[in-house]
Amino acid sequence: MTASSSNNIPEEFTEGNTAIISLDEELRNFKLQSFHSESFPNYINDLDNAAMPIQKAFGFVLDSALELERSKQHDEVEILRGCIPAIIELEHQINAQKTVLKDLEQHIRREPMNDIVGAYQKQMTRENAKWQLLSDKKKYKKHPFYTEFRNDVWAENHGDEPVPDSDDNDEDEDLVVGHIRQSTTCPITQTYLENPVTSRICKHTFSKHAIYELIRKNRGRIPCPNAGCGQTITTQILQDDFLAERRVARLRATEASQQQTQDFYNVE
Repeated sequence: MTASSSNNIPEEFTEGNTAIISLDEELRNFKLQSFHSESFPNYINDLDNAAMPIQKAFGFVLDSALELERSKQHDEVEILRGCIPAIIELEHQINAQKTVLKDLEQHIRREPMNDIVGAYQKQMTRENAKWQLLSDKKKYKKHPFYTEFRNDVWAENHGDEPVPDSDDNDEDEDLVVGHIRQSTTCPITQTYLENPVTSRICKHTFSKHAIYELIRKNRGRIPCPNAGCGQTITTQILQDDFLAERRVARLRATEASQQQTQDFYNVE
């Protein structure tokens, strides 16, 4: 009696059968075909969802910093400012993954690909290497959130006074100075932003219902409604903007507080 029969192993699965294909060999022979690219938008959408808590973190940091600045707790504000690079690093990792997945999606549409893991890792290494070559100023201090944090914290106790020049002199370009108020109104409705969404391409922000309705009426794509832009807008490149939402909420709260104060003094 053979070993295979004594162990009740079918002959086609014995080691002597050259027709057996190992898992490693199967993986080596596997190729991603063009139809596999249809799944990539789902992966990218998952990354967009993963980025939402990061946007919320930016908002929480800014709200906390403004409260601390209002009560003159400047040291604590600086501690929060020091947290910003770590959040930006997380954002970069998600954006880098999205960039790589989009590149791989386009490659697979053109020709089959095997060793998808190797290609992904190679491109991620390249993206991270490019990121590490940037100075801290370009990575962090030129980030839109850092600029907004700096300007809004300064304005909390200084109003519309110009923001002091940065003491950084290691770069060719200076940071934007002067208090720049981010838009809180939708260019379509001309009213406060509601459920704001921002284009990943041109960075302009709109009320969600207004921009989606405009896109729907124009067969899925429109020129950016922001004057002078002209970039194409589709629903696929719009993402929820929690920073803009909190910016509007802060402005509404300030206006309500001012109105209450005015009403109080008007009561005679």
